[in-house]
Amino acid sequence: SVNAFPDIILEVEVNSRKLQSVEEILRSAATEIRCVDYANLTYSALRSFGNMNVRDAYARSRPLQKGESIDFFVSHSWRDDSAIKWRKLTEIAENFMLAQGRYPTFWMDKFCLAYDNGDPTPALRALGVYIMSCDQMLVFCGPTYSTRLWCAWELFVMLAFQDEKQALARLDLVPMGRVTDEESNALNKLANFDVTSATCFSPHDETRMQRLIDAVGRGEFNGKVRKLVRLYRRESYRMRYGRLPDRE
Repeated sequence: SVNAFPDIILEVEVNSRKLQSVEEILRSAATEIRCVDYANLTYSALRSFGNMNVRDAYARSRPLQKGESIDFFVSHSWRDDSAIKWRKLTEIAENFMLAQGRYPTFWMDKFCLAYDNGDPTPALRALGVYIMSCDQMLVFCGPTYSTRLWCAWELFVMLAFQDEKQALARLDLVPMGRVTDEESNALNKLANFDVTSATCFSPHDETRMQRLIDAVGRGEFNGKVRKLVRLYRRESYRMRYGRLPDRE
């Protein structure tokens, strides 16, 4: 059931690390949530992920104000083209400004997490809290997105805390590529996602996440990610053509 997955995610985290109870994780995360304003994002900041000082990146974000929600949770691969990503992000921000009269706020790991000695893992124990604090999830689906285990995990966690209809309403898949074929190929890769082909930069993170995935079931994990993409494509077709596709 939809409510079973958060328990699995959090309980495995607690049992594997022996650090905090589920309640402590959620309470701590709720008081530490931050966002980054669009005005504090730049192309150079996105491009220099590996070179920017952790404190400098964190200083670009701010704590949430009382009663404030974050407009967009950004799920993306740092290995994908930063120039294309920045162009897409700028388009989204400008369209948001036209519709809402203000620029949006974002949650991005690089800027919003307090890294522990360069390791974001402790701060990501309550990833679900960060995701559910955002109104929408932006998925910048580039060529390497489906190969990054953290990216797939973010999609899975979003599904874990709500049903598919709710998740779909909050999801915005943004294909990334220099040409249309590259964008289509990136979505196709995610639609055929296989967790055995996804990795993490950190072997420690990969081992820990594989333990979580095994607790859920690899087939279940793959199926959730694939189905989300399939449903998104189906709904996008309906919105564009006023009917469902003849074949899916």
